[in-house]
Amino acid sequence: MRQTWRGEVASDRWHGISELTRWLFCYNMAAIPGLKARICGATNTSTFDESDNQFLTFNVLGGINKMAMENLKTGQSAELEVEVTKDLTTNRMGREGADVLSTPSLLGLMENASIQASDKFLPEGFTTVGYAVDGLRHIAPTNIGEKVQVKSVLTDIDRNRLTYEIEAHEGDKKIGNAVHKRAVIPTNPDA
Repeated sequence: MRQTWRGEVASDRWHGISELTRWLFCYNMAAIPGLKARICGATNTSTFDESDNQFLTFNVLGGINKMAMENLKTGQSAELEVEVTKDLTTNRMGREGADVLSTPSLLGLMENASIQASDKFLPEGFTTVGYAVDGLRHIAPTNIGEKVQVKSVLTDIDRNRLTYEIEAHEGDKKIGNAVHKRAVIPTNPDA
């Protein structure tokens, strides 16, 4: 049985919870006790499927569709390999031949690996956006012409928030690491 409700005061009850209370639960991202339902975002329009005790649609005020998240699993990863070119470098020494991979370029490679790790598992109409980089360390230089391998692993899923652990190497030499966070969002905010 499927019931749809809107965030307005109503006199009817649903499992003993008024519509206004349900809206407030949703707004506060709380779980409704006894229903095994975890609310994943703020919304004022939602659909609840009693057969599996799950909210199926979150599409107002930044909520997320359950189906957008169902294919994401911790441990999913992506690896990319890039040859360092002049446009990816900086030369702080001012000497010819001292061009090395810049930290902003390394961060961009790390972000791209994270995007590749998850976006392929999202349904049409959803994408990810970065919102944090923690503990970025660029610990060794990489010269033009060398190849950098970046691996990003999805390590945590919290509602629509994804956390990745990332390492970058030049061959056997570790050149950097970071923790990156991204959020799953609809590409059409009016959907």
